[in-house]
Amino acid sequence: FLLFPYHVALQMCVFIEFASLWNHKYIIIILQKQNLAN
Repeated sequence: FLLFPYHVALQMCVFIEFASLWNHKYIIIILQKQNLAN
């Protein structure tokens, strides 16, 4: 019973970490494209 919520929370943390990492790379790409456009 105690293991299940912990496992779900761990999965959510990993998912959020990957999502924020992907967003960070995406933002950098957008900034680079804007710099090239300017």
